[in-house]
Amino acid sequence: MDFIVSTPRSGTTWLAGSLSLLSEVFVSENRLFGDFFDSQPGANGRETLRVTADAYVRSFANHFCQFIPVNKGDFREHFTTAYIEFLQSYIGTISPKAHLIDKVTPYPKTSHQVLAKIRKYFPDAKIIHLVRDGRDVVTSGVFDWLWREDPIFERHALYVHRNGKVRMNRFFDDKSLESWINHWSEVVIEMEGNSQKSILIKYEDMIGDLHTELERICDWIGVAATTTEIRHAVTASGFQKLSGRLQGQEDPKSKMRKGIVGDWRRFFTKRDGMIFHELAGDLLLKLGYVKAEDWFLNLPVNLNFQLPNEYQ
Repeated sequence: MDFIVSTPRSGTTWLAGSLSLLSEVFVSENRLFGDFFDSQPGANGRETLRVTADAYVRSFANHFCQFIPVNKGDFREHFTTAYIEFLQSYIGTISPKAHLIDKVTPYPKTSHQVLAKIRKYFPDAKIIHLVRDGRDVVTSGVFDWLWREDPIFERHALYVHRNGKVRMNRFFDDKSLESWINHWSEVVIEMEGNSQKSILIKYEDMIGDLHTELERICDWIGVAATTTEIRHAVTASGFQKLSGRLQGQEDPKSKMRKGIVGDWRRFFTKRDGMIFHELAGDLLLKLGYVKAEDWFLNLPVNLNFQLPNEYQ
């Protein structure tokens, strides 16, 4: 099994869907590693469970091992190995595709655990590291949580309550911004230590030429996809095909909100840029998303942003 590893809101669903259209590739999202468990309010008002398989196994072992003479650590190891073998075997019963890829978007502060477990249980795995401009990631991330969080900021007055009279001076708040910046940077930093067994794919390059990026991935993982297959995958996974909207046409509630590059420019103030630069500006430079350290100096102090007419 190989892996797609990325921060959420970076185009992983798009990439996974494109690859799954190839005749040799089966893409899953197993959420195996990270030892993470919590529940969050869903967009529909119901609680959403976020849990990895290793967190469940740890909890299960605490009960299962109470009355039997077995070491909990050994049990967790055997359970995890058996579960992985079961998944791979089960996929074989429902799909003839020979090449398995697991989509992984590590939960916050779990990237090191995730990569360590991949190396342990899948030592020969190849990793597709998908990266997107962190400023677009944090913008998309905060939008993704708009309808789940307490509606206390100007962004809620505009997008949740659709108050066309409000002029938003700032889209982000410090806490949400810093949280998403740290989430983005921790995955990027962790993947730097796994570069020998990974290929770097940029969301922006996928937007520009998905066909070429899919060819690069197929060469990397050893999948013999034909030009016709890749052309079909590109066409069938286009933004308009999947969302029903033209690329750039926004739906704030959708997981496929807009599908463009650089939308962060509409939402960043100078303060937001300074915070990003302080926390992860070196990564923007290293990845080529900015050419100079003072990229944020010309950002506006206030947005003075009004809700677009189509949302009112």
